[in-house]
Amino acid sequence: MKDGQLLHFFCGKGGSSKTLLSSAFALRESLAATKQKWLLVSWENRGSLSELLQTKLSHQPKKLEGKNLYAAECNSTKLAEKWAGDWKASLDKYAQKAGILTKDEVLKLIIPATESLKDVAGLFWLWELLESQRFDGIVVDGPSVGASIRLLGAVPRLRAYLSLLRNEKATKASKTAAKPSLPLGEWTELCEKLSAWMKTPESFAWRVVALAEPLAEAQTKALLAEMKTQGVTPAELLVAQVEAKDEGPAVFARRGLQAPSVRKYGSWCSQVSLVKRREQAPIGLEGLLAFVKSWEPATETKALAFAAHEGPPPLVKTPSMPDIAAPPLPPTRFLFFGGPGGGGKSTCAVAAAVALTEKEGPVLLLSTDAVHSLSDVLQNRLMDTESQVRGTKGLYARELDAQVWLNGLRKRFREKLNWVWAADSSGADLGWAKDLIKNLLELSPPELEDFAIIHILTDALVQERFKRIVVDLPDDLTAFRFLDAIAPMRAWLQGLRGAFSRHRAKGFAAFLEEVAFLEKRLDRFEAALSNPTESRFILVGRAEASVVPALQRSIAFLKAHKFPLERVILNRVFPKSTCAVTEGRRVQELEVAKLMEKKLQAPLTVAPALGRFPTGLRELKAFRTAWYALSLAPRSKAA
Repeated sequence: MKDGQLLHFFCGKGGSSKTLLSSAFALRESLAATKQKWLLVSWENRGSLSELLQTKLSHQPKKLEGKNLYAAECNSTKLAEKWAGDWKASLDKYAQKAGILTKDEVLKLIIPATESLKDVAGLFWLWELLESQRFDGIVVDGPSVGASIRLLGAVPRLRAYLSLLRNEKATKASKTAAKPSLPLGEWTELCEKLSAWMKTPESFAWRVVALAEPLAEAQTKALLAEMKTQGVTPAELLVAQVEAKDEGPAVFARRGLQAPSVRKYGSWCSQVSLVKRREQAPIGLEGLLAFVKSWEPATETKALAFAAHEGPPPLVKTPSMPDIAAPPLPPTRFLFFGGPGGGGKSTCAVAAAVALTEKEGPVLLLSTDAVHSLSDVLQNRLMDTESQVRGTKGLYARELDAQVWLNGLRKRFREKLNWVWAADSSGADLGWAKDLIKNLLELSPPELEDFAIIHILTDALVQERFKRIVVDLPDDLTAFRFLDAIAPMRAWLQGLRGAFSRHRAKGFAAFLEEVAFLEKRLDRFEAALSNPTESRFILVGRAEASVVPALQRSIAFLKAHKFPLERVILNRVFPKSTCAVTEGRRVQELEVAKLMEKKLQAPLTVAPALGRFPTGLRELKAFRTAWYALSLAPRSKAA
C-alpha cells in the first residue's frame, strides 16, 4: 500500500443519508484531484448506490461517465465463496485424525466458523484493491450501526479462532496431544495487517453518519463505544438532515428537537459536521454534482450551529386521529416491526404493544437490535429479563442480550461434556482435538448470535404466557439477518451431530441430546414464521422517494421466504400547517404515499407526525399510529 492511499468508511444510523454523503464525498475528492483515480463502493450490495447514480453497478468497478471516479457494489456472497474455498484448502491440510475422531469429523468441527464471514471477506477485498494500487483512494458506503459493530469485531473474532487452532495459548504443562503442523500462518498475518490497518487514521478513516434524534443518538453512542473498545478513532461525525434556521416557525420547532442530540455529538467527537436537510434528494450523477457544489461542510456547519436557547417544543396533539375501537387482529402471536432506519419503527412497535396490552391482556415487547432503544422510548430501564413496564398492568419488555444466552449455552455444553475438562479423564481418546471440543462455541458460525435471538423468541412462543409478542427489529435488511441465520445454524448443528453421533456411547450422549433440542427449537421457529396465524410482519418507513427501494427489497425478501406481511406504515407525515414550507412537505409526502401504494402492492397506511418524538407511556398513548394503522382497511388513509 503506497503512501497517501486512504480508505474512507462511512457507517452509522440507517436512513441517515449515508449513501448520499459518501457518494458526494467521493465525487468531491475526485474533482479536487483530477489526476487520481477514486473508487466508490457500496458495502451492503442493496442496490441503493445504483439507484442514486442511476446506473447499473456490479462487483467490477465501473467508470462513471466523464469522471475519474469509479463505482462498484461489493458482492460479499461471492467474495465469501472464493475466500471460503481458499480457507477450506488450508484447513484440509491442517486437519488430521484426532484420537477417535476421523479427519472428516474434525473438519465438521472447524469449518463452520468461517464459512459465512462475509465482512472479513469484504475487508480482504478492499485491502487487495489498495495493495494493487489501481486506485488512489476508496470511499465506502458502509453498513448500519448493528452491522458496523459486528464488522468491528469480525477480524478480532477470526484472529481468536486462528489462535485457538494454532494452540497459541497452550502452556508447557499441557498434557494435550501435539497438534499437526499448521499451514495457517498466512491467514494469521493477514488478520494482523487488517487489524492494524483499521486502527490507523492515516490509512483508514471512519466517518460516522447520524441523525439528530434520540434513538439515533443512542445507537451512535453505542457505535462510538465499540470503536473505542476496538482501538478505533472516528475521523468525523456527520449529522444529516439538520433543519435550517429561517424556514418558518414549524421548521424552527423541529430544529429545536435536534438541538440536544447535536450538543451531545459535539461532546463525543472532536470533529462534527452538520448537513442541511434538502427538500429533494439528488438523483443521478448530475443531481449528485449539484449537491456537491451546494455542500460546503465548514460553511454549512457554521450556518446550522445551534444557539444556547434552542430546545424541544411541547408535544403536539395528534391531528385528525379519531378515537376508534380497533377490531381484533387475526390471531397471530408474533408481530415483527421492521423497515428502513429513521422511520419511527421502534416507536410504532412500543405504541402497538401498549395499546394491545390495554385491549387484550399480557403482551411481551422484545428488542432484537444490537443497539437497543426500547428503554429510551418507554423511559424504563430494561435488561435481558422480562420485566413489567411501570404504569401498565400487562406489558412486559426485554432487550435481548445474545451474549448472556451464549454464556448459558457454553455452560450447558460444558456440563454435558464435563469429562473432557477432567485432568485424568477416563473418557474417549480425543487426541489434539480436545482443545477444540472445549471451545465449540468459538468454532461456531458468526450467526450463533442470531441463533440466540431465534431461541429466545421460540421460548416466548412455546411458553404461551403472552397473548402477543411484539418484536422491534433492526434497520432495513439487517432486520432479517437473524432469519437468514436459520440455514447456517442448521448446518452447524447437523455438523456437530455428524461429528459425534458415531461416538454416542463414549461420553457424547447427553451432548447430542442438547444438540437435538436446539434443532427442535430451530424447526419450531421456522414453522411459526411461515404461518400467518403465528407471525406477521409490519414495515415502517418515511414517505420519501428514497425509502421506496428499501421497502421494496424488504417486501421481496418476505415474499421470497413466504413470510406474511400485514401492512406498511408510512410514518411521520406532516399534518396540515399554515407554514408554507411544512405544507409543501406534507403535499410532497402524500404524493409519495400514492406512488408507494402503486409500487409496493401491499396494504398501506399514512400516519401523522406529532411534532416531537414520543417517549413515556403518556406520550405513547397519544401516539396512536401503530394500532390505528393495524385496524384500517387495506388502503391508505392520510391523517
